[in-house]
Amino acid sequence: MARNHEKETCLFLEWLDVPDSKAVKSTAIITTIIGCFSSLGAILGNTLVLFVLIKFDRLHTPSNTLIGSLCVSDLLTGFIVTPFSAARRLQEAYGIRPCVLRLVCAFFAFLCLATSIVTVGGISIDRYFAVVMPFRYRRNATIFRYLIIIAISWTSLGLITLFPFIAVIDTKTFFQVLFGLMGVSIVVFLITYAKISRIVRSHRRKICSVRHASYVSNDSTASERVLAIRESKKANTIAIVIGCGLCSYMPLAVMFILRGTIGDTVELVTIADPWADLFLQVTSAINPIIYCMRSSDIRDHISRALPDRLERLFVRIFRKR
Repeated sequence: MARNHEKETCLFLEWLDVPDSKAVKSTAIITTIIGCFSSLGAILGNTLVLFVLIKFDRLHTPSNTLIGSLCVSDLLTGFIVTPFSAARRLQEAYGIRPCVLRLVCAFFAFLCLATSIVTVGGISIDRYFAVVMPFRYRRNATIFRYLIIIAISWTSLGLITLFPFIAVIDTKTFFQVLFGLMGVSIVVFLITYAKISRIVRSHRRKICSVRHASYVSNDSTASERVLAIRESKKANTIAIVIGCGLCSYMPLAVMFILRGTIGDTVELVTIADPWADLFLQVTSAINPIIYCMRSSDIRDHISRALPDRLERLFVRIFRKR
């Protein structure tokens, strides 16, 4: 329970004396094994989704551009964050302090977390405007504009993530910014999807009343209602992705709160923290599965891109019967 009295650091990251215990080593080994499967799933799944989003023109839409940004963040998590975290935990469990490895892991972990949070907020806003004003959304939302927004977001967040490493801001300020982004993202998500649900229910009631009255409307309002309901189906898929993402943030948020209140104890840093990190990282392998299960466009294009044997297996797993 004692904190490291020497406060040795790796740049701004403090080291904690890791005890030579069976619990610490078992935690490192088990989380590494699970992390290997998670990393493989994240790399394969997100690479495949990104491939079809880029290759097939039909999938070139503004909303899919945001999904592509989230896939890039998940891919970096599977390719760098998860394996580097596992390697760091194993070395620390056996008395090795890999400073460079820890810094690389920390930078990409913070970057991927920040970009995921901001992208989640962006997707929420995108789905809101697609449902509330579908015609105006289709006229004004372009892939080029979304790519500019994504590029600015990644560049800005990359610089903010770099600030603690070059001593521009301290660790406490950086985590306040990170949690501020998370809080804003959660609020935006809850508000937008509450409004989306209310609007879609209203459109459905009006469409049903028109059908019961045996009246067919040819005006733009009726078309807008149908289009809004169609866009809401995409919103439901994204809501599942965002919901899983927000749930995966919770253990990490609890860990930061505990470490900020009671300090960096051995139990928190070496036992609980690896599981909280892993829980967040596993989401990067789950998201592509959600895309395939919920989006017929992505699912169909992935099946077309696979070799025959893999296509048959993929169809058995994901295609609706």
